[in-house]
Amino acid sequence: MATPVSLEQPMRPTPRTPSKGRRAGLPRRFLRSLVNAPMVLALALFLVGAFVTKQDILLQGSIALTYAIAATGLGMALGLAGEFLLGQLALFAVSAYVTAVLVSVNHGWNYWPAAIVGCVAAMLAGLVLSVIGLRISRFYFALIGFFVVSLLPNIVQIFSSQTGGSVGLPVSTVPSLLGTSMGTRGLFWLAGVFLVVSLLLVRNVRSSPLGVQMRRMRENPAVLSSSGIPVWRVRLSTYLLCSLLAGVGGAIYAELYAYLLPDFFDLTTTILLFAAVLVGGQTTLLGPSLGVILLYVFPNVVIDVPSDSDLIYGTIVLISVILFRGGIEGSIRDLTRKLVKALRRKRLLADDASTSNMTSHEMAGVSSSELVDLLWGLREGVSEADRLVVRGAQKHYGGVTALSLDDEDTVTVVPGKVHLLLGPNGSGKTTLLNITSGLSHVDAGTVTLGSREVAQAAPSQIARLGVGRSFQSPSLPPEVTPREILSAALAQLRHVSYVHWLTSDPIAWRARRETSELAGRMLTAAGLGSCLDQPCTGLTSGQTRILDVLLALASRSMLVMLDEPAAGLSEFERGQLSATIRGLADRGVGFLVVEHDLDLALNLADHVTVLGQGRLLASGDPDHIKTHPEVREVLIGATQ
Repeated sequence: MATPVSLEQPMRPTPRTPSKGRRAGLPRRFLRSLVNAPMVLALALFLVGAFVTKQDILLQGSIALTYAIAATGLGMALGLAGEFLLGQLALFAVSAYVTAVLVSVNHGWNYWPAAIVGCVAAMLAGLVLSVIGLRISRFYFALIGFFVVSLLPNIVQIFSSQTGGSVGLPVSTVPSLLGTSMGTRGLFWLAGVFLVVSLLLVRNVRSSPLGVQMRRMRENPAVLSSSGIPVWRVRLSTYLLCSLLAGVGGAIYAELYAYLLPDFFDLTTTILLFAAVLVGGQTTLLGPSLGVILLYVFPNVVIDVPSDSDLIYGTIVLISVILFRGGIEGSIRDLTRKLVKALRRKRLLADDASTSNMTSHEMAGVSSSELVDLLWGLREGVSEADRLVVRGAQKHYGGVTALSLDDEDTVTVVPGKVHLLLGPNGSGKTTLLNITSGLSHVDAGTVTLGSREVAQAAPSQIARLGVGRSFQSPSLPPEVTPREILSAALAQLRHVSYVHWLTSDPIAWRARRETSELAGRMLTAAGLGSCLDQPCTGLTSGQTRILDVLLALASRSMLVMLDEPAAGLSEFERGQLSATIRGLADRGVGFLVVEHDLDLALNLADHVTVLGQGRLLASGDPDHIKTHPEVREVLIGATQ
């Protein structure tokens, strides 16, 4: 048996023969890491601040930069997590007013501690909003965001003794740095520095396990929860990070005007932030900043027609939605890729041919034993699983009975055995998987894991108890690569805190390097070596299915439920899947498998349960099921 792989210890990389292409690619990757988007933007902002002399342009630029910081947070919420945090402007205003109140004559605070308090106030307000967001749907949460922004003038008026109400709050102080007062140019550079820092923070989030978890939550919260990650934790992290960026933008915005008025924070500005994210590209890093440049800087600075800004907003948004569906940044990236392919067409054709041969060679040489060793290595030190027993379970959806087992009927998943669940469509198979994984709760009956009752437990809690799950319809973020999504799942086992990932410190770098290497080895052993770093949107249905099953297996779960894992696979891939499941079962992992391929399923199973119209028709070993007359009739009907 191969030595188990421990995620806590450095792994020795598999020796590779260095190729000319590999050596040539290293300098390019190194240069790309240095010449990245935030650094290019930082240089551009420095040059603008150094050579532009008109104070009005610098002021408008500073306003745009503060909006860009807030829009960057909104883009992270919309693009990564799918959360409609349209109350971002309200958090922006909270930070601006708290900062302005503290530096006013009545309190006389220094700007820097006041700005910190303003950011904390924005995060607290975001925390309050998150309590609402966790309890309602995303659509209604978006409406509440608009509602809160519309109430800002009334809230400011209620606290008029501090905020100045509709008259405005005078902001007479100017921030100083190292004893030097910051003028308009200094505030522009200050906003530029914090925009770059915000982009670096969001870039770290995007490449971290948290960013992958946000994307998986966006695609299907149930899938994320079944992997052991509570959805509320990811949503709360999203709200707090977005609130922080809104707070940073608001704290700088507070110092840009002599008076702070509630009219500065109206629904038009909310629409501006939302439109900037859509125009620039909600799934991109620089997209929201590009959107702010188009929607704010262009009408207010370039053509100087602020009175017609609403018309310009609408025109730009309409053109962008029609011509640039993925946003401006995404369209520019796609156009660049097309130009590069056109210039290197001959080379790409040669590469495609060699890649095709390499893929065929890899598939011919794939051995499930290596994958079994790698997957079993993740379970090193994990205690033997308890039995999962479903007894007398009943589940109704309105007047429809999805599952109705008699009181004495049981479905038992035993460690080290493969339990097959058969039945035609609508027989209750997926419902049974849902109640055992916590996605649905039984109306009657029990679900026990050892001596623990888990019928009402949350999916993430059941997953942490050692029960994994794959789904009938895989939900994979289209822009994420197989290596990235599997690396995030493996990094989850290391228990590295979000702080390390957000700061991208040496601990995070080491974890990212080791999990990326292990993910590559697993994917290659599973037959996905040719698409390691290809976005999931380009995967075939079979490759998508393999990746989804691999995500369920790449954990410390000792009981795994697979819903039609062989759907869309070739004969070779089905054989590899069967060997992998059988190899893990022989090591002690228990399986509950729903499968319509009878030849594969019956040859793989140790025990079979057959359902029909939500009721248990038969249960026993495969030989008994093959000769059962009622089961034969049901299964033949199911396979026609």
